[in-house]
Amino acid sequence: MYMAKTLGIVGLGHIGKEVARRARGFNMRVLATDAWPDREFAQQHQIEYVSLDTLTAQSDFISLHTPLTPETENMFNAARLQQMKSGAFLINVSRGGIVMNKRCMKH
Repeated sequence: MYMAKTLGIVGLGHIGKEVARRARGFNMRVLATDAWPDREFAQQHQIEYVSLDTLTAQSDFISLHTPLTPETENMFNAARLQQMKSGAFLINVSRGGIVMNKRCMKH
């Protein structure tokens, strides 16, 4: 099921790195975006740093591992969610405020 799928990780800190390691174990392509990229780790684990727009558009699964800050609040709003591939999954293991409350989004 996960083979040949793409995982996008927003926030490649300690937890994001552990998720990336496991995803690579399933032979998944891993994309990442992070304010402080660890290029050495990315090279060792075949992770591609890309823009958030690219990550959103290309990922089958998006896993959020970023703190809630003024810059990340509502990062995944209605417009960003519409950029996701059809059938893609969003997994938020961060603070709820990263994803805009569905009551605030137009359907």
